[in-house]
Amino acid sequence: MSKPSVTSNPKKKMPASLLFCAAYCLLLSVALILVDGSAILLAVYTFMSLLTYLVFGFDKRAAQKGQSRISEKTLHLLSLFCGWPGALIAQHCLRHKTVKQPFKAILWIMILVNCGVTVWLLVGGWRMGRSALDILLTSKLGFVL
Repeated sequence: MSKPSVTSNPKKKMPASLLFCAAYCLLLSVALILVDGSAILLAVYTFMSLLTYLVFGFDKRAAQKGQSRISEKTLHLLSLFCGWPGALIAQHCLRHKTVKQPFKAILWIMILVNCGVTVWLLVGGWRMGRSALDILLTSKLGFVL
């Protein structure tokens, strides 16, 4: 009787966080095309994601060598300011910051805040905010913008 074959590399599922990241980037690209948006936002996401990935890598290396670490606050701020796709990719590829639950929860809060602000900007929320500021300054302080 022959033994059943055992596969040494079973198919690994892509984590939901990376699927979310890919879907968000795709939807953001489509939205920018549809609203005649500037590609600068995509450039900012790309640059900040690369920077965040590199910083996660430096932190991982420092952790392995027992050296001074990069603060979690810095990692979260990079994620908040458009670097979260790089953070999610770094977590997956580098296997860094994947276990500590408070870090993961705060990271997802940063992601949701960033996505919310981006959507708000895309739908013209900045114009509404500017109008409210104009009204406040002209009625209360006499300024004209």
